[in-house]
Amino acid sequence: MLTLLAVVLGSLSAASPAQARGPARTGVDGWSTVRLVVDAGTDRTLRLQLRGAWRAGRSVALQARTSGAAWSTVDRTTSIRRGGVVLDLPTARAYDGWLRVVVSGTRRARGVVTGPRALVVRAVDPATPAPSPPTPAPPLPSTSPAPAPPPSPAPVPSPSPAPAQDGTMSAPEAEVLRLVNQARAVSRTCGDATYPAVGPLRPEPRLTLASRAHAQDMGQQGYFDHDSLDGRSPWDRARAAGYPNANAENIAAGQRTPAAVVQAWITSAGHCRNIMTGGPRDLGVGLAVVPGSRYGYYWVQVFGRG
Repeated sequence: MLTLLAVVLGSLSAASPAQARGPARTGVDGWSTVRLVVDAGTDRTLRLQLRGAWRAGRSVALQARTSGAAWSTVDRTTSIRRGGVVLDLPTARAYDGWLRVVVSGTRRARGVVTGPRALVVRAVDPATPAPSPPTPAPPLPSTSPAPAPPPSPAPVPSPSPAPAQDGTMSAPEAEVLRLVNQARAVSRTCGDATYPAVGPLRPEPRLTLASRAHAQDMGQQGYFDHDSLDGRSPWDRARAAGYPNANAENIAAGQRTPAAVVQAWITSAGHCRNIMTGGPRDLGVGLAVVPGSRYGYYWVQVFGRG
């Protein structure tokens, strides 16, 4: 998830010893170039460890590309204390391409780009019941398989009521915000990392408009991904709505209530981490109810640093 920070420091007339030697080197432990094969619709996580000085608080992106295409970011996070990194694999739909990890450089530490790793996401056999979609965290950081839906067809949902055009949250969207802040109010273990309680997030109308538009687009266009079909990332959509500092996105589909979707997110390591990270101050929540679509209910939440 994208983090944009600008820090202005007073000018220094002499370089420190660390500056004189140049930026420190950064390594990535846990990355493999062995081909990875997974089934579509299952949540999978990459757990990495940055090596070297200045390894905490680094922006880390997971990028993907197919043959003949350019690299695009599918998940982004910030390394935690001691350099731990968790990234979500793009497993929502069939895929055959490559992955790489990009660690951004800083004034004190060099960036690094890993070698590519082949990834094959196999389509699910249409003869078997389709699983519920993952609730990826982005992009940043991951997860466990979502339960299969009941064998009987779900009732056709009613369409979403006309949402407020000024970004005011609807009642279900506001309930998601309340439940997220309730979850943040106590310490929580996300995967193998424990996070302390953090303060509440503020409702952010611009992020809500961006979230709601993406939820509606997924339902109407029949896809489930952080990137729009036109190639826009969560950060592109947030900037277009006038919010430049979005840094994480969680999406989900099929859950019919705010309680169900928040529970799905907090029981998934990557999404839980996005909820419990202390950096974000703002939250936008979008719900689209699309009758006739594959999952009916589409949820998006975008976090921002203010």
